[in-house]
Amino acid sequence: MNRRLFFKRSCAGALLLSCPDLLARENEKRLRFGLVTDIHFAHRNVHGTRYYEQSITKLSEAIDVFNRRKLDFMIELGDLKDMGDTPERGQTLSFLDEIEAKFQTFDGPVYHVLGNHDMDSISKPEFLAHTANYGNAKGKPYYSFVRNQIKFIVLDGNCNEDGSDYDSGNFDWTKAFIPAGQREWLQQELKKDDLPVVIFIHELLDTFSGISKELCIGNAEEIVSILEQSGKVVAVIQGHHHAGNYSFRHGIHYFTMKGMIEGSLPENNSFAVVEIDKDLNIYIEGFYNCKNKEMKRGQLPPMLYGDTSRVGVPYSKDPHVVKFKGRYLMYHSIPPMKGNPASGWNIGIAESKDLVNWTKVGEITPASGADYEKKGLCAPGALVKDGKVHLFYQTYGNGEKDAICHAVSDDGIRFKRNPTNPIFHPAGDWTCGRAIDAEVCEFKGRYFLYFATRDKNYDIQMQGVAVAPGNTNFNREDWVQATDSSILYPVYPWEGKCIEGASIAKRGDKLYMFYAGAYNNAPQQIGVAESEDGIVWKRLSEEPFLRNGKPGEWNSSESGHPHIFTDSDGRTYLFYQGNNDNGKTWYITQEEVIWKNGKPFLKGK
Repeated sequence: MNRRLFFKRSCAGALLLSCPDLLARENEKRLRFGLVTDIHFAHRNVHGTRYYEQSITKLSEAIDVFNRRKLDFMIELGDLKDMGDTPERGQTLSFLDEIEAKFQTFDGPVYHVLGNHDMDSISKPEFLAHTANYGNAKGKPYYSFVRNQIKFIVLDGNCNEDGSDYDSGNFDWTKAFIPAGQREWLQQELKKDDLPVVIFIHELLDTFSGISKELCIGNAEEIVSILEQSGKVVAVIQGHHHAGNYSFRHGIHYFTMKGMIEGSLPENNSFAVVEIDKDLNIYIEGFYNCKNKEMKRGQLPPMLYGDTSRVGVPYSKDPHVVKFKGRYLMYHSIPPMKGNPASGWNIGIAESKDLVNWTKVGEITPASGADYEKKGLCAPGALVKDGKVHLFYQTYGNGEKDAICHAVSDDGIRFKRNPTNPIFHPAGDWTCGRAIDAEVCEFKGRYFLYFATRDKNYDIQMQGVAVAPGNTNFNREDWVQATDSSILYPVYPWEGKCIEGASIAKRGDKLYMFYAGAYNNAPQQIGVAESEDGIVWKRLSEEPFLRNGKPGEWNSSESGHPHIFTDSDGRTYLFYQGNNDNGKTWYITQEEVIWKNGKPFLKGK
């Protein structure tokens, strides 16, 4: 017997008594299940590290452990059987029947995930007819079930790109897809209730982990986007890659189980007991080649929003929120359409009733005849004045000629351009002439326009300001540059060569500027400065107000481009963008800010 397994069998009670953490978990409501994958049972010759005939003995040992533990259920993640050295349908079915009979000796509900080798020599309907999932899952290639108020969703990636099933070995295992009908079903399952979700699948979904694309679902990015957008998925548990793997992104753990088939007895096997506690932390107790693993439930922010319509993955930047006619509107930058870079950066509009759940309600694209914005427009700032939404935004793609523009709307969705656009670009030896990242606020009877610009060498990004009278209609002629130099220039190491994305909060007789330091993913982080006149600014700290996340967290690559929003009840929220993949995706979130002695602090931190 494997020494490690013997220790676990003989000392289980002692282990619990000596480990307070384990003992505490014993007294909590929890769910436990047995996990195996890639059994590949067949009566055939050894091939490399694959010992096909030994798999039934390995499975028997695993089930012995599972039955003693009195688990809630057992699941295998695909490739239950293999085929003979000379493939033959009848023989393959006999292998399947033999290993399925052993699988059913588990004393409790059992579930199957379809693997690519399960369709070697036989059809998918034949596999399903010779295996038995518990309850309503019987005979289904994909399905869901609920245990202990956790929803488990089983996916079937064994389809060709045209949606047809893998069949009797006539397929390319490196091209596995989840077809449209199953994707729609998945979305409905995720919307059906508020239960946390664990996904089971054979082929891998975490393409972002650097794993070979041959091992992954062909449309994995689309599926992952659906999972991330739901905000409900705790973990994805996978097979297929016999060596195993682990990754983490946007609050979802991706655990790839090691294959049982690999290596010879008595020293080699692979199975696990998986425990999920009341806080949705996952503990994997591995046996033999499967190692122990703890996957703690990350504390995700209440909101993660990303527009998926343009590039197929969440991608929203530069948030700005207003409250208008009984609902919240968030204006943000959205990227060019996938495969069509000429479509340019545009502005997306999302709507919310609670500042947490957002729905896309519109886009602002280049206006006909507006040559200044035909290459793109983005980085919006907005304010409500006289029952209208005034939107300030930058042109994009014109280099040093990019400038600030203005538009106005009666409904917050459809905007009419200012005929004097562009309304502002800076002048003087201190700037290259470019203006981006507009923020407009009213203070002491005047309107202040904060913008980012670069130096003559196009190297350093910094902040400037212009002013207009209180009765302005925001036309070009009303704006006067207030200084001949930068009002905030990068000086601290974390700011790098960039200060941008200014957002202003008014508190009493002072203004507070929340700004982004460093260029995107450098990492960009958020700082705060204060001013009594809107022109002279002093930082509150040498350190960031909001840092990027730790490795593995959703915002490990950056926490940037802030927007500070004060609601009608006086509560303040910091909206900002972030990602953990160096900008392959972009999410927007928010955190509440509280004020103590006139200074801002992140609530709960």
